[in-house]
Amino acid sequence: MTFKVVITNNSSDDSLTINSLVDNKFGDITTAHAVNVSCGTGQATCEQVVSTNCATGGLIAAGGANNYSCQFVGRIIASQVPSTHTNNVTATSTDLDGHAFSDTSTPDTQVSISVTFP
Repeated sequence: MTFKVVITNNSSDDSLTINSLVDNKFGDITTAHAVNVSCGTGQATCEQVVSTNCATGGLIAAGGANNYSCQFVGRIIASQVPSTHTNNVTATSTDLDGHAFSDTSTPDTQVSISVTFP
């Protein structure tokens, strides 16, 4: 299944650098990895990230309507699929002054995830 991630910078003053993108079911979504790797999200193992174009280090310009979009292909093990599969992506960033921001978002559909920074 392909998941689209959109991170929006709503600040009118500060550009933001993306430091991490972590999904509560798939773990680090910036690298492809096998199932059963450590999530680091409070759960013991993660689902497989087959491929991704999500990356850290990108700069989201100030202006209120600027965003960063990426997508990853995740594989869910059929025997472990619940009746619903809801993902939450947590994005962390810093502004040019070194202030840290973090936001977690719940998708309004199962293939679109949005994270918005102040």
